[in-house]
Amino acid sequence: MAGWLALVDANGLTSKQTTKLLTDSISEWAMRRRWRVELEAPALVERMSVNGPMRGRLDLLCTRRWRKSAVAIEIDRANKRWSLDKLVAEADAGNIALWVRWGGASVIDVPPNVGLIDIRATIAAAHSPHTTT
Repeated sequence: MAGWLALVDANGLTSKQTTKLLTDSISEWAMRRRWRVELEAPALVERMSVNGPMRGRLDLLCTRRWRKSAVAIEIDRANKRWSLDKLVAEADAGNIALWVRWGGASVIDVPPNVGLIDIRATIAAAHSPHTTT
């Protein structure tokens, strides 16, 4: 997946547009492998909100045929502890957990049961305030 995402061109896109582009690209990558892709899939964990417990959502949940473990994916520009908490719960349940990071410095330690796909180097130039075209 890292090689696939290295080809993504986010030049001139906003953060929201970049996240959407990455989501679409990962979806295509998974579907080419004949995986079923669910966007905004229910996560295994909840957190408290002002309205009570709120079930987390995963950016993507990919189900693979003939295999028991799903692939849970979070896509983030920044360090989000909540994203990591969702992925750790998925990994603890036996799923493959992947965190796609595309911006900012990684200051959160990522445990070994969560795969980190760091594409900051390939995407950062498009979001640098010093980039000129």
